[in-house]
Amino acid sequence: MRNGSGVANRNKQDAGRLGGLQTFLRYGSEHFRAMGKRGGRPKLQTLSEVRQLPAPTVNNYKKGERLPNNLKELKGLVKLRITALGGAESE
Repeated sequence: MRNGSGVANRNKQDAGRLGGLQTFLRYGSEHFRAMGKRGGRPKLQTLSEVRQLPAPTVNNYKKGERLPNNLKELKGLVKLRITALGGAESE
């Protein structure tokens, strides 16, 4: 909100409404029906599900080498682990 007024929120609401209307006009009601059947965003693995996966065997990390401490590289390791298991769960 700007200066205590609802102007900024209202503009976002209008932009979202207009974007949805344009999408409807471009793709039609079947597009929205298909999205509704899919049910939103894909389900991410929970921490307990990730912990149940076997430890990754990555050739890039040698014994005694420190594992990455940033989220991007850790996500890459999890993706490698999933693909090593046969791609049971993908993005």
